[in-house]
Amino acid sequence: MPLQAIYCLFELPIDENEEEKEKEDLIYGTKRLDIKVDDEDDLRNVEILTSDYKNIVGAKLDGGFEDYFELMIKKHEVQGRPISDGDDIILLNSFDGAEAIKSKDNKSSVISFSSQIFSTNQIQEKKVAAGSSFNILTWLQVIGKETIDLLKIMGSDFFTARKKILEGSLTIPSCPNSKLWCYDVHDGKMHYELTQHSKWNRKYCPNLLCYCQKGDGLKSNHTCELMTRDDNKWYVAQSKAVWDRNETSHDELKHRDWADAENWGVTHFGVSPEEYPLDTLRYDTFHMSCSIL
Repeated sequence: MPLQAIYCLFELPIDENEEEKEKEDLIYGTKRLDIKVDDEDDLRNVEILTSDYKNIVGAKLDGGFEDYFELMIKKHEVQGRPISDGDDIILLNSFDGAEAIKSKDNKSSVISFSSQIFSTNQIQEKKVAAGSSFNILTWLQVIGKETIDLLKIMGSDFFTARKKILEGSLTIPSCPNSKLWCYDVHDGKMHYELTQHSKWNRKYCPNLLCYCQKGDGLKSNHTCELMTRDDNKWYVAQSKAVWDRNETSHDELKHRDWADAENWGVTHFGVSPEEYPLDTLRYDTFHMSCSIL
């Protein structure tokens, strides 16, 4: 499946006779290194959302998640460990940003959007290794910072598909009778950015998944209570109501202070809990975080 260039950042002259080669050069950075970029302008430029491949800030695979499912299914078949229709299937999504392009004038980060699937039978029969990278499919890469505004734009199709997966209306075409379990295993930074929860350096409620206040874990006989999906949706709605009533003066910093002290750190600035429910999040243990599985 070919890469499809999307989103714009720079207007660059291209010889029509070498369009395909130039397209690859732009995607992989050989033409990108001589251009100086102010990172603060990344979002403004990305929002132009042109389909003109002469202006490139990222690339994605053609198709949508149904197509990506089939690609991941075929990866298992190539390895002689096919997934059967009717198997319980786990979908893991992992997004991460890393400094990837550097020149004498500029440093740029690239955010990679990746997913993988495997069946519970493959785990039980030890056919899949947790550290294997073969089954990972990177379906989108974007030049830019890990910011909620950029992530909402770049991930809009994914979050729509994710909601359908959780509702059961989007399945794997070649495995229509399989139940699909969806989890996001990003590192802590990405989880906090997508949810817009009070960050870990906040005074009162920096814990994303539970009701523990800062320092509670050091108390003797402390028991951690996880926040439910319904509770999280209620607190998101509460945050929006307070914002709409102008109780925090439509000042984002003041509103975040209020959320930390009064709303268990939950704000409405992140991705909707309908699309990104709290109880489907898992910390990536390879980033030295604790898993709650």
